[in-house]
Amino acid sequence: MFAVRKKGGTEMSQEDITGSRNYRNVRSVLHLGMGGIYALFGVIIIMYKNFVSVELSPPMAYGLGGLMVLYGGFRLYRGIADMRQMRRERRERK
Repeated sequence: MFAVRKKGGTEMSQEDITGSRNYRNVRSVLHLGMGGIYALFGVIIIMYKNFVSVELSPPMAYGLGGLMVLYGGFRLYRGIADMRQMRRERRERK
C-alpha cells in the first residue's frame, strides 16, 4: 500500500495523521454535514411517515424520526465542539 510521508522523507504514524489540523478540520466539517443530513431525514420521516419505500405506522415514524433528529443533533454538537477546540488551540499557539 502507499505510505504517507512527511516533508523530510520519514513515514507518518497514525497519530500524526489523525492529529493533523487538516484531518481534524475535515472531520469537523463531516460531523456538521452528516448531522444536518440525519436531522433533515428525521424531520422528513416524521412529516411523511415513510422510510425509503416502506410505509411506517405513526409511533414507528415518530420513534425513528426522533432518534435520527437526536443523532443529527449529536453530530452537529460534535462538529461545533471540534471547531471550537481547534480555534482554542490556534489561539494558544500564538
